[in-house]
Amino acid sequence: MQVTKTLIALTVAAGFASAAFAQNATPAETVAPAVAEQKAAADKKADHAKHDVKAKKEKKHHEAKAKKEAAKDEGKAEVANTIAPAPAK
Repeated sequence: MQVTKTLIALTVAAGFASAAFAQNATPAETVAPAVAEQKAAADKKADHAKHDVKAKKEKKHHEAKAKKEAAKDEGKAEVANTIAPAPAK
């Protein structure tokens, strides 16, 4: 089993090497752009995830702040209704 995996790996590596040399390039030059693209895609995905987390935090903060403001305003309205003097006739 291990020998088979090793042979397959060597065959694949030889295929990459022969294809690269056929194009007058080294294997590292042909693989490097693909690796760079994958890294860029991963970085972009991570940035989106960070942005999503930040946006959720901000939304939660604003909702809590709005709820607190609404409770404060409601409390002021109740106090104003209970303290207001009766209209004079």
